[in-house]
Amino acid sequence: MNKKKTPKRNRIQVLADMLEASVDAVPPTRISGTANVTRRSFKRHLDGLVSRGFLRKIKLDYSERFLYQTTKEGEYVLELIYQLRDTFGEALW
Repeated sequence: MNKKKTPKRNRIQVLADMLEASVDAVPPTRISGTANVTRRSFKRHLDGLVSRGFLRKIKLDYSERFLYQTTKEGEYVLELIYQLRDTFGEALW
């Protein structure tokens, strides 16, 4: 069986996938699963997105768990990424 490998995504693609997965407030497992990110890189990227204000961390009242949601700034960055992708196509992606 010949399995065709998918090309590795660059960091911009991973961050865009994470921002897109978090447009609605979701748990971190939903983000990592939807964005298909390894646990190690997920934590690093998640912390970076939160510290830059592109994702906000929402504590649930009834537990110690958190949800994450893309902020307005994050939506703006995501839109810029889409514009770059549309302008440069596969050369960027």
